[in-house]
Amino acid sequence: MNNVAPLILTLINTNRQATAEELQQIVGHAAQTPLSSRPLTMNRWLRQALADRGARVPAERLPSAAIHLLKRIHLDRQWPPGTTVAQCVADLHQAMQHPAMHVWTSRWLGEACAGFLSPSHVQHVPNAEAGIFVAYSAEHGVITTGFQASSPEAICTEAFEHLRRHREERRMDLQVYGPDHIASCLLNCELLVRDLAEVAANWPTLDDEERGHHRAELLQTWGNRRVLGTLCKARRLQAAQEARLTDLDRFFLAQAALMEHCFGLDLCQLLAIFRWGTPLSTSTQTVQIEVDPAALERMATAFAPSLHD
Repeated sequence: MNNVAPLILTLINTNRQATAEELQQIVGHAAQTPLSSRPLTMNRWLRQALADRGARVPAERLPSAAIHLLKRIHLDRQWPPGTTVAQCVADLHQAMQHPAMHVWTSRWLGEACAGFLSPSHVQHVPNAEAGIFVAYSAEHGVITTGFQASSPEAICTEAFEHLRRHREERRMDLQVYGPDHIASCLLNCELLVRDLAEVAANWPTLDDEERGHHRAELLQTWGNRRVLGTLCKARRLQAAQEARLTDLDRFFLAQAALMEHCFGLDLCQLLAIFRWGTPLSTSTQTVQIEVDPAALERMATAFAPSLHD
């Protein structure tokens, strides 16, 4: 464990505001670390989505950094074609050292991390956004993910625990989400639900760093789902987009047990989609929810009123 990791853990465990010197120490270390490159098997639907968009996937098993970059170029369309892993990492390091950077510490699905959001300098791409977000794992000493995002609201969900913001942050601007942005958000969510059964089947054999890769991918995807909910509630989705979101939310609920098995995202956290915004809230059709009975017991304890003799 590096010297910065105990500092991040202390900030999380005590919910303490970092000093300027401590933030400088965290940034100085994290902005020199690599993007996780653990070899991983690429899931079926992700391989297909990349192939459909003309991406050349050289092997079924690739370093996680290479998978990360393929998604950012061909699916999210947030980095230009031809970008190398080294160039992408340099962009993430540059963003982490921006003077207007926002910083927070938290546990994402149990993993201690620091998050950095800075104004984006990668703008000549179809789906450029206002900021670049980078997540650094205190437990593994590497960057786990990096992507463009409009605001902390487009990233931070209830799956973050003990979240502490150490600098002021901007609000979400719905005006930046055009048809291409929305299509990318929907695609990321669709890939998650399509590949979830495969991920769940392999989960018992994955080591902690491999699981960390999937948790890092979920960080972006679950933030995308929150963005879609905000757009839905603001009535900014077209009919076809709303129909896709309806199907997605049905899949999320139907696979609730797998979401908890892989990510620890329990039904209470999954039901946040109704608070963010979902077409299901006005639907007259029933939904199926696959859930462990223990989760229902936890919900009953949390929501049911106490009964006294």
